[in-house]
Amino acid sequence: MVPLLAQIFLSHCGDDRDVVRALYEQLARDGYGPDEVFADFDSPQLGDLGQGLLAEINACSMVLFCVSDVAVQRRWVQLEAAAAANAKKPAVFVQVGALGPNVDIRNFYQQASPYPIDWTGAETTEERALADRQRAAESARRRRERGYQRLLTTIASTLQLPAPIVVRAAILAFNSKQFGDFAGNLAGLPARAKARWTALKQMCANFGVTEATAIGELAKRYGTRAEDFVPFAAPAGANDRPLKLLVSDALERANRYRIRLSQARIYVQWLESDLLSDEDGIRQPAQYEWSNGYSLAFVDSLSTLDRDFGNLIGAVLADPDQSRSAIVWVPPHTRELARLAPLRAESAGALDRMAKWFVSLDESLDRSFAFDISDPTALQQWVHQVLRSVPSQAQALQQNVNRFKSASKLPELLSVPDLGGAGSGS
Repeated sequence: MVPLLAQIFLSHCGDDRDVVRALYEQLARDGYGPDEVFADFDSPQLGDLGQGLLAEINACSMVLFCVSDVAVQRRWVQLEAAAAANAKKPAVFVQVGALGPNVDIRNFYQQASPYPIDWTGAETTEERALADRQRAAESARRRRERGYQRLLTTIASTLQLPAPIVVRAAILAFNSKQFGDFAGNLAGLPARAKARWTALKQMCANFGVTEATAIGELAKRYGTRAEDFVPFAAPAGANDRPLKLLVSDALERANRYRIRLSQARIYVQWLESDLLSDEDGIRQPAQYEWSNGYSLAFVDSLSTLDRDFGNLIGAVLADPDQSRSAIVWVPPHTRELARLAPLRAESAGALDRMAKWFVSLDESLDRSFAFDISDPTALQQWVHQVLRSVPSQAQALQQNVNRFKSASKLPELLSVPDLGGAGSGS
């Protein structure tokens, strides 16, 4: 066990290790990484607490207890609770397993709320009674997500940090069944959609995907759910990674960057299953949330060709707050383009510094990059975004004055000015 003296001490029992590890990893993606959350998954939970664990509890700013029927009976967890109480540490309780109605958390930790935050995702009695199993699962998922948002807000409040900023995101794409239905009815496409399908086929053909193989290649993009969308092919010998995981990786790095600047963390709430639901009672509240906050939409170009599905996507994108919304249009040839990534990285390696910018998100966060300008429109969009973000003249002059105050600023004067971090075109 390596001592961290982190802000958050995560207490759990070994029986709940798998679900607690998933929570630990989720917290890392949302800005509370290994430097801020201490969790001991390796030491055998036997005997008394060692000096290392006591030091972690005494140094932390709060304790996150992961509770279940099993956990509250474990001597190890009880010892950690006693140590936290003696040190007068604020505590937050998260339910990670079954918790019987007769279990009162206040008997375990006096300062606790009797109602721990539910992160189990387990179905309630009412949800289990629903005949529609998918609807029951979605209800449980939404309840778990609300609990997790409450947890993030509680952590930020306890640590006196800015409340997390919620960004709603959605992958607006077919699932595999919907793609199969679409591919089986290409002859019945309306004239406009048929013309767009022809254009998409021609785009694929330019990357070596013939009409005879196009359907099979495009089908590889889709999975059981919209969130399983895989627009990029992995290098040989590696497994394809869904777009959602790629975004999660970028989110984790972005939150680390924001923490260094003392900015609020970002929490991404994925809404595709709600926004694409056939039920008005699910879709309409999600649409309201989407239209009244920050949003990030990943739109599969192929899915827009289906009339009904395209109408759903159009309704999602109809009236966003343009100052707080972003849209990524995913063309049909991205799996082929992804296979060129190693060559692009190698070509960028001609300049050592540029190679670092290309392969490392952390290297490029302060600078605007567009490594894949595939057509004139993409180039113009990127340049337009970058130039719009240039500060006013008064700000620019003040920056120059500040730079001249010290001779040590000479290397900075010779560098390219920071134009603000606009997104790259693709």
